[in-house]
Amino acid sequence: MPVIVAYLLVVFIWSTTPIAIQFSQDGLDFFTALTLRMWFSALLSLPILLLLRQPLRLNRAALMSYLAGSLGVYGAMMSVYWGSLYIPSGLISVLY
Repeated sequence: MPVIVAYLLVVFIWSTTPIAIQFSQDGLDFFTALTLRMWFSALLSLPILLLLRQPLRLNRAALMSYLAGSLGVYGAMMSVYWGSLYIPSGLISVLY
């Protein structure tokens, strides 16, 4: 993948994340919206692994790594989802 395409994808994804957070919280509390997003992204990653022919490692070291990474991402995203209740999505997008 060319660097410019990867750069544009990252900019697009991170600039649309705050508005997606606002939409996902429309009828849900922030904790439920975040949990659904994490499960959806986990389920979405499995077909991508199959498409790229990458194995999902399930040994102890890999599972501990998955746990550590998910706790970090979940904790950070929880503060973003909670903060989005009080801060407009445009401001969050600029801060990203």
